[in-house]
Amino acid sequence: PIEVKSGNDQNNFRAIPKLVDDASRYRMPIGYVFGNKNVLLRQGNLITLPIYMIMFV
Repeated sequence: PIEVKSGNDQNNFRAIPKLVDDASRYRMPIGYVFGNKNVLLRQGNLITLPIYMIMFV
């Protein structure tokens, strides 16, 4: 799953962690969050990328 965030609330995503959580019934292997920050982060099953990197997914 992919979630795109803009503005100042880039760390406020609720839907995608529920999809990639091991205890959830969906059990998606990995989730991507795209935002305005120019930083790559990986937190468990979530990868946060800059918005311009969406063309490579």
